[in-house]
Amino acid sequence: MNPRKLLSCCLLMTCCVTTVQANDWSLCRYQPQSLDYPFPRDDQTRFFADRAFIDRDGISRLEGDVTLYDRGRMLRADLITYEEGRAFLETRGDVRFQTDTGLFFESPGGFLHLDTETGRFEHARYRYDPRHARGEARALEPRGSDTLYLEGATFTTCDPGRDDWLLSARHVQLNQDSGQGTARNVLLRFQG
Repeated sequence: MNPRKLLSCCLLMTCCVTTVQANDWSLCRYQPQSLDYPFPRDDQTRFFADRAFIDRDGISRLEGDVTLYDRGRMLRADLITYEEGRAFLETRGDVRFQTDTGLFFESPGGFLHLDTETGRFEHARYRYDPRHARGEARALEPRGSDTLYLEGATFTTCDPGRDDWLLSARHVQLNQDSGQGTARNVLLRFQG
């Protein structure tokens, strides 16, 4: 390709990316539906469920429309098993996780350590509203309050159902604080 054409193409792409970043949803028909759950602003962990069973060892089994609120996070599932001593929970069935910083994901199940904010959720679909990002992952691992690690992941900022570009990678690490990510073994597809 002619170097001038290449430079022009790069400048055009930079302008488009800058425009999208300046007004995150300006070029999109899709508007994400916020779950609009109140996020308590204290350090208390709150559970709500249709049924609860607690054993002598401090292990709670919560069933039926279970909701957890914990430090700006909301997690819903059909079933949560919670070990208070380890601040560990295991989830199953229609898991939905949302933070007050704009991260949302859904998964059939996984686990989370509440104190270290680490865990793993399988077959996840995710969305990060501040960056107009979305995708899917074979596994999604929260690694602290600001980092997500994705295995077998896709990533795009296009409207759902309209993947004009799609990044696929074996490994992706996203930093919510910096708004940047790193991907390994990447394939980038452009579709018209």
